[in-house]
Amino acid sequence: MAFYFQKFLNSKDKVVAYAWKIKNKMPAGKINYKFGLKPVVNMGKIWKDKCNVSFKCSSYNETCICEFVKFSN
Repeated sequence: MAFYFQKFLNSKDKVVAYAWKIKNKMPAGKINYKFGLKPVVNMGKIWKDKCNVSFKCSSYNETCICEFVKFSN
């Protein structure tokens, strides 16, 4: 990600990234923060109907617990 930010982006470019929030933790959020991105909206449990149905979710426990958070600069 550092290579991409240094070589291809300038300060005027808009960057959007995402992170999964599980039990108030966002593992991917750390790298987003590192590159100056901030959470702009919590989209909630947008894949609740497909969780553990169309894909195997390692966090699934009788119901969907993951939220979707959008980051941007």
